[in-house]
Amino acid sequence: MSRSLAETDRLLAEFDSAYKKFMADDELRETYEGRLKWRLEQNTLRNVAWEEGLAEGKAAGMEEGKAEGEAEAQRVIARRMRDLGLPVETIASTTGLSLDDIAQLA
Repeated sequence: MSRSLAETDRLLAEFDSAYKKFMADDELRETYEGRLKWRLEQNTLRNVAWEEGLAEGKAAGMEEGKAEGEAEAQRVIARRMRDLGLPVETIASTTGLSLDDIAQLA
């Protein structure tokens, strides 16, 4: 799909003419620049929202993981206390687990 040199020259001349008309028309150029600015602002807002969403999701995931880890630690402590023969009530008051949770420990 190669173009002839004459065709390329014609297209370049048309482009040059259109560009000069565009640059000479202050209203058209200002409209274009305003639209470009708006699009850039929209992209920036979208990117900021994306980054904030990622940060919020990461923080929520960290909190959830921390809570799960703490709960598992309490279950491990409860199992050890149970294996040592301590009363279930003592295990419950020490770990914060319910009597039902302690009864379900493997």
